[in-house]
Amino acid sequence: MKLYCGHIECKWTHNDRLEYIYFRQKYGNKIFDAINTAGDMTARRYNSQTLPADTYKRVDFYVDLTDTKTTTVFLLKWAWRLDKEKIWDPTT
Repeated sequence: MKLYCGHIECKWTHNDRLEYIYFRQKYGNKIFDAINTAGDMTARRYNSQTLPADTYKRVDFYVDLTDTKTTTVFLLKWAWRLDKEKIWDPTT
């Protein structure tokens, strides 16, 4: 199950590692560590909708959860922070 965690906007020249640092700054260390403990975090990159698209990108972050005890604890504690309406669409 993939759940939407949040998004950032940054320059296209910023690498993957820097995107995760920006996510951690925006949403906090506690939820970042909880996401990485519960499952694998993935990112999808798009042209920015609010800034010039040739320079900036929007990065959506998703967590891929499996059915484990750690996942259950994560969902009980952090489900209110996740957007359950936004679903991972592998076709886009």
